[in-house]
Amino acid sequence: MNPGTLSSSRSRDRGGSPRLRPAARAHCDSVDGRSSSTRSGPREGDVAPVLKWISVKQEADVREVFARTLAVRKLSADAQEVADTAFFETLVRLHRETEGAPYTA
Repeated sequence: MNPGTLSSSRSRDRGGSPRLRPAARAHCDSVDGRSSSTRSGPREGDVAPVLKWISVKQEADVREVFARTLAVRKLSADAQEVADTAFFETLVRLHRETEGAPYTA
């Protein structure tokens, strides 16, 4: 659970103390929140499952990054990890852009 934050003075418990509430986080504002479809895409060599998370306008960019990810993944285990991370970060950033929200990594 995320650490709590103090809410506004209008939100108080019955004893008059400020209530703690969980810090707000979106499901997709970091690579840690990525879905299984985003993790399996590079591993299975299939970009289709992740396209649902972006706009049609962004699809060409995602396909290009995905192709480069697949090429780099073949170099070594370290390269695979770096390539996957770069792909996931790109995907999350673009997805957050469709929501009009910032990407906080």
